[in-house]
Parts: sequence; structure tokens; C-alpha cells
Amino acid sequence: MSEIDTSINILRQQYTLQQQSSAATHEQVEAFHKTVEGSQDLRNKIANFDDFFRPLRNYFYWEPHCFDIPACAALRSVFDAVDVLRIRASSSAATHPAYPNSLSHWPIGQSAHRFRESVKDERKRAQAGISKQCGSQ
Repeated sequence: MSEIDTSINILRQQYTLQQQSSAATHEQVEAFHKTVEGSQDLRNKIANFDDFFRPLRNYFYWEPHCFDIPACAALRSVFDAVDVLRIRASSSAATHPAYPNSLSHWPIGQSAHRFRESVKDERKRAQAGISKQCGSQ
């Protein structure tokens, strides 16, 4: 009987640990969804800022001597930083495989994946063709 009791106690401990692990995973999923929501909110606010200041931004990119003018170069750097933030905010939510609304689940995401794969295949074929041409000469 003591061996059976020992086995039962071990299984109970394993079950308790599994429940704790499940609870921790659930908390991580909830935290990830909050991060995605915050990231989407950040992306929307950056888009609003970018839309409002687009005419000013276009001037900084049009001005050929912008790098010679410190204030112009500084503001252009701010707009470059906004671009980086916008890209990061968009990509963190839209491309993460654990997020259910990921681009990989959308037709456009699947098309982009097939396009990337076809480009890789085309490069391999081109490289093989170049190797054959170089070898035959």
C-alpha cells in the first residue's frame, strides 16, 4: 500500500505543478494581448501625428541642404524615428505567430510568404544558371 500511496502523492504533486504552469502561461498570454493592444494604440497615434505633419515632413525630405541646417536635420531625424516606431509597432502585432490575428492567417500574408519563397527559388535558379555559364566557358 505504501508504494501506491507514494505514487498517488507524486501524481498529485505533478498535477498541482501542471496547474501552476497553466496559470502562469495564461497570465503570459493575457500580458501579451495587452502588449499588442498597446502597440496598436501606439501605431494609431503615430499615424495621426504623421498624417498631420506630412506637409512639413515632405519639406524636410525635399530640402537638398537639410543636413547643413541643424534644426532641419534634427526634425528630419525625429520623423525618421517616427518611421522606425511605426514599423516596429505594426510588425510586433501583425507578424507575431502567437497572435491569432497574425498576417499569416490572412490571404495577403500567405501571398507575401509565397512571393518570398518564389523570389528565393528564382535566385537559386539564377545562381545555378550563372554557375553553369561560368563552368562552360
